[in-house]
Amino acid sequence: MKKGYIEIGKRDKTVFIKIIGRADFQISPSLKNFIHQCLEQKFRSFAINMKDCTTMDSTFMGVIAGTSGILRERGITKLTLYNITDHNFNLLETLGISLFLNFAKKPPEEPAKYSSLILNILSQREMAENVLNAHTSLIEISEGNKVKFKDVVEYLKEDLKKKKSSDKNRS
Repeated sequence: MKKGYIEIGKRDKTVFIKIIGRADFQISPSLKNFIHQCLEQKFRSFAINMKDCTTMDSTFMGVIAGTSGILRERGITKLTLYNITDHNFNLLETLGISLFLNFAKKPPEEPAKYSSLILNILSQREMAENVLNAHTSLIEISEGNKVKFKDVVEYLKEDLKKKKSSDKNRS
């Protein structure tokens, strides 16, 4: 499976994001941080090109769901995804996330130039927190997701408690 990465570009007031390869827990923190930085810079439109995204894991989808919620709170209705494959659309639909996103039938006019987003390197604790937050977002949008991810969330909470106490013991 091709390791995922992200390319970014800006045109007018829109941020363009290309997800290439596998969209997973490893690239999702970088995507989330990048969108937050763009919000601070007053960007209000986000278009994600999913053409070359081979698949998505639940952490990535949880980050998309959580980010969509933050955008709505700030008055930006939804993220827009385009060029999405049937496989990836079905993944989003299965978890109820598709209801919180826009899907463009016609791709927008993209910027002339893209650059690679530098992926954040997280500690084990930070990665566990990101995965927990993503799955908590999934649970909040659907009762079915609560059943699917209840054990994952409980495991992650326990794991984080252990990591935090071992961090304190090292200090």
